[in-house]
Amino acid sequence: MNCSKLAAGHRLPVVAAFLFLSFSACSFGQIKGDDSYTVVSRIILNDFSGKHYNPARLDSAFASNLFKAYLQRIDPERKYLTVADIEGLRPWQDRLVADLQAGRPGFPDAVHALMSQRVGEARALVPELLAVPFDLEKVESLET
Repeated sequence: MNCSKLAAGHRLPVVAAFLFLSFSACSFGQIKGDDSYTVVSRIILNDFSGKHYNPARLDSAFASNLFKAYLQRIDPERKYLTVADIEGLRPWQDRLVADLQAGRPGFPDAVHALMSQRVGEARALVPELLAVPFDLEKVESLET
């Protein structure tokens, strides 16, 4: 997703929320209990929806931008998540702002679980692919 396409008023809040979601995904398993997630979530949402010089509206457009930006940052080259995976995550988009406000880490947890599964599937393919000898004389192409 190109950040220049985001509305000017939504760039910083989306980045702040993305950083928060990234923090929560990266610290998965390191912070015990939901209390830490809830506190950090409320602080960040309060800062950029109320204290920021250009407060963001926490609406469906914001949630949509955050959803797209987060998935783009998690899988920028679209190597792991399939269209079906993203569609399966789409219901989270509708409740993303409410979950952030309530301090529920469902979305980053769901993305983390799905990415872990997809990375594991990709790792399982490596030995199978390397078991076949390379033919450097063969002309091949790859369509992405």
